[in-house]
Amino acid sequence: MSRIELQHSLVDILTIMGDGNPGAVCALVGLIDRAEEIDPQNSMGGVAFILDLDSLEIYGTGIYGLWSDKCGKDYRQFCLLLRGWQLGYLKTEKIQAMANDQRFEITLTPEEWQDLDDKVCERLVFFMRPKKEYLP
Repeated sequence: MSRIELQHSLVDILTIMGDGNPGAVCALVGLIDRAEEIDPQNSMGGVAFILDLDSLEIYGTGIYGLWSDKCGKDYRQFCLLLRGWQLGYLKTEKIQAMANDQRFEITLTPEEWQDLDDKVCERLVFFMRPKKEYLP
């Protein structure tokens, strides 16, 4: 069940989504700051991605784990992951499992990252192009 409500301010949203994890708040602030540059077609910028995380029921440690451990603190990759879910290329269960994985066992292979990147960039022509290859 989503935690964000219409009357919440941005500070409220960051507090709710961060769930007491300062690393998660840092990830969310960076997402808000960089989302428009990475994905200019996203109508609400970083806030849309935060709403996605709420819809996925990923909070606090899960947000930090996705951004830090699964995406290597790369905001483009974080946006790619969430856009991939929005566009139906990743299942909800996969992203939730990645977020909840404390043993670093559940992730995307370099080939899966590349495939996701190709699909998202083909569908969203203004999505920032990769600067690197996905290496193991």
